[in-house]
Amino acid sequence: MNSNTRNSALLTEIFIYILAACLLVLDVGLWPLSGWYMKIRNMTGEGIRITLVVILYACSVLGWFILWKMLRLIRNIRKGIVFTEQNVSILRAVSLLCLGVGILTFAGGFFYQPLFFVTLAALFLTLVVRVVKNVMHKAVEMKDELDLTV
Repeated sequence: MNSNTRNSALLTEIFIYILAACLLVLDVGLWPLSGWYMKIRNMTGEGIRITLVVILYACSVLGWFILWKMLRLIRNIRKGIVFTEQNVSILRAVSLLCLGVGILTFAGGFFYQPLFFVTLAALFLTLVVRVVKNVMHKAVEMKDELDLTV
Protein backbone atom coordinates (compact mmCIF):
# COMPACT_ATOMS: atom_id res chain seq x y z
CA MET A 1 0.00 0.00 0.00
CA ASN A 2 1.49 3.31 -1.02
CA SER A 3 1.77 6.24 1.38
CA ASN A 4 -1.08 8.16 -0.27
CA THR A 5 -3.48 5.26 0.30
CA ARG A 6 -2.15 4.75 3.83
CA ASN A 7 -2.62 8.45 4.65
CA SER A 8 -6.13 8.43 3.18
CA ALA A 9 -7.11 5.40 5.25
CA LEU A 10 -5.64 7.01 8.38
CA LEU A 11 -7.54 10.23 7.68
CA THR A 12 -10.73 8.21 7.25
CA GLU A 13 -10.16 6.48 10.59
CA ILE A 14 -9.61 9.86 12.29
CA PHE A 15 -12.82 11.12 10.68
CA ILE A 16 -14.70 8.12 12.11
CA TYR A 17 -13.45 9.05 15.59
CA ILE A 18 -14.51 12.67 15.07
CA LEU A 19 -17.99 11.55 14.02
CA ALA A 20 -18.16 9.25 17.05
CA ALA A 21 -17.31 12.19 19.32
CA CYS A 22 -20.01 14.30 17.66
CA LEU A 23 -22.53 11.48 18.03
CA LEU A 24 -21.63 11.13 21.71
CA VAL A 25 -22.17 14.87 22.27
CA LEU A 26 -25.53 14.67 20.53
CA ASP A 27 -26.51 11.61 22.57
CA VAL A 28 -25.71 13.38 25.82
CA GLY A 29 -27.41 16.62 24.82
CA LEU A 30 -30.40 15.26 22.91
CA TRP A 31 -33.00 15.73 25.63
CA PRO A 32 -32.13 19.36 26.49
CA LEU A 33 -31.58 20.19 22.82
CA SER A 34 -34.99 18.78 21.93
CA GLY A 35 -36.64 21.06 24.50
CA TRP A 36 -34.75 24.08 23.18
CA TYR A 37 -35.61 23.17 19.58
CA MET A 38 -39.30 22.75 20.34
CA LYS A 39 -39.34 26.11 22.08
CA ILE A 40 -37.75 28.04 19.19
CA ARG A 41 -40.02 26.26 16.67
CA ASN A 42 -43.11 26.99 18.80
CA MET A 43 -43.93 23.30 18.96
CA THR A 44 -46.06 22.01 21.79
CA GLY A 45 -46.74 18.61 23.21
CA GLU A 46 -44.52 16.33 25.24
CA GLY A 47 -45.75 13.40 23.16
CA ILE A 48 -44.10 14.75 20.01
CA ARG A 49 -40.90 15.51 21.92
CA ILE A 50 -40.74 12.04 23.45
CA THR A 51 -41.49 10.40 20.09
CA LEU A 52 -38.76 12.40 18.38
CA VAL A 53 -36.23 11.66 21.11
CA VAL A 54 -36.99 7.93 21.03
CA ILE A 55 -36.63 7.83 17.23
CA LEU A 56 -33.41 9.85 17.33
CA TYR A 57 -31.92 7.65 20.06
CA ALA A 58 -32.86 4.55 18.05
CA CYS A 59 -31.15 6.11 15.02
CA SER A 60 -28.16 6.88 17.22
CA VAL A 61 -27.83 3.22 18.19
CA LEU A 62 -27.79 2.31 14.50
CA GLY A 63 -25.30 5.13 13.91
CA TRP A 64 -22.94 3.66 16.52
CA PHE A 65 -23.10 0.29 14.78
CA ILE A 66 -22.43 1.96 11.43
CA LEU A 67 -19.36 3.73 12.82
CA TRP A 68 -18.11 0.49 14.40
CA LYS A 69 -18.54 -1.40 11.11
CA MET A 70 -16.85 1.38 9.15
CA LEU A 71 -13.95 1.36 11.62
CA ARG A 72 -13.55 -2.39 11.12
CA LEU A 73 -13.63 -1.92 7.35
CA ILE A 74 -11.04 0.86 7.28
CA ARG A 75 -8.77 -1.09 9.64
CA ASN A 76 -8.97 -4.08 7.32
CA ILE A 77 -8.04 -1.84 4.41
CA ARG A 78 -5.11 -0.39 6.37
CA LYS A 79 -3.88 -3.95 6.95
CA GLY A 80 -4.10 -4.67 3.22
CA ILE A 81 -7.18 -6.89 3.63
CA VAL A 82 -9.40 -5.44 0.93
CA PHE A 83 -11.20 -7.85 -1.40
CA THR A 84 -12.63 -10.30 1.12
CA GLU A 85 -16.05 -11.67 1.97
CA GLN A 86 -15.63 -10.17 5.45
CA ASN A 87 -15.52 -6.66 3.94
CA VAL A 88 -18.52 -7.47 1.74
CA SER A 89 -20.38 -8.58 4.88
CA ILE A 90 -19.43 -5.35 6.63
CA LEU A 91 -20.78 -3.30 3.72
CA ARG A 92 -23.95 -5.40 3.67
CA ALA A 93 -24.46 -4.71 7.38
CA VAL A 94 -23.84 -0.98 6.89
CA SER A 95 -26.42 -0.86 4.11
CA LEU A 96 -28.99 -2.62 6.31
CA LEU A 97 -28.24 -0.23 9.17
CA CYS A 98 -28.75 2.74 6.85
CA LEU A 99 -32.02 1.18 5.74
CA GLY A 100 -32.97 0.87 9.41
CA VAL A 101 -32.38 4.59 9.88
CA GLY A 102 -34.55 5.21 6.82
CA ILE A 103 -37.37 3.10 8.23
CA LEU A 104 -37.19 4.76 11.66
CA THR A 105 -37.16 8.27 10.26
CA PHE A 106 -39.97 7.41 7.86
CA ALA A 107 -42.11 6.35 10.82
CA GLY A 108 -41.05 9.52 12.68
CA GLY A 109 -41.95 11.62 9.67
CA PHE A 110 -45.62 11.12 10.43
CA PHE A 111 -45.06 12.95 13.73
CA TYR A 112 -42.55 15.49 12.44
CA GLN A 113 -42.51 15.90 8.67
CA PRO A 114 -38.90 17.16 8.22
CA LEU A 115 -37.77 13.63 9.17
CA PHE A 116 -38.94 12.57 5.71
CA PHE A 117 -35.89 14.44 4.35
CA VAL A 118 -33.66 12.38 6.64
CA THR A 119 -35.45 9.28 5.31
CA LEU A 120 -34.57 10.29 1.78
CA ALA A 121 -30.91 10.83 2.72
CA ALA A 122 -30.73 7.50 4.58
CA LEU A 123 -32.29 5.62 1.67
CA PHE A 124 -29.91 7.30 -0.78
CA LEU A 125 -26.99 6.27 1.45
CA THR A 126 -28.39 2.73 1.53
CA LEU A 127 -28.35 2.71 -2.26
CA VAL A 128 -24.77 4.01 -2.47
CA VAL A 129 -23.47 1.47 0.04
CA ARG A 130 -25.36 -1.36 -1.72
CA VAL A 131 -23.73 -0.42 -5.04
CA VAL A 132 -20.28 -0.34 -3.42
CA LYS A 133 -21.04 -3.68 -1.74
CA ASN A 134 -22.02 -5.20 -5.10
CA VAL A 135 -18.85 -3.89 -6.73
CA MET A 136 -16.77 -5.25 -3.83
CA HIS A 137 -18.52 -8.63 -4.07
CA LYS A 138 -17.76 -8.84 -7.80
CA ALA A 139 -14.13 -7.89 -7.12
CA VAL A 140 -13.90 -10.68 -4.52
CA GLU A 141 -15.25 -13.17 -7.08
CA MET A 142 -12.72 -11.99 -9.67
CA LYS A 143 -9.88 -12.17 -7.15
CA ASP A 144 -10.88 -15.70 -6.17
CA GLU A 145 -10.91 -16.74 -9.84
CA LEU A 146 -7.48 -15.20 -10.41
CA ASP A 147 -6.11 -16.92 -7.31
CA LEU A 148 -7.26 -20.26 -8.69
CA THR A 149 -5.64 -19.74 -12.11
CA VAL A 150 -2.23 -18.86 -10.72
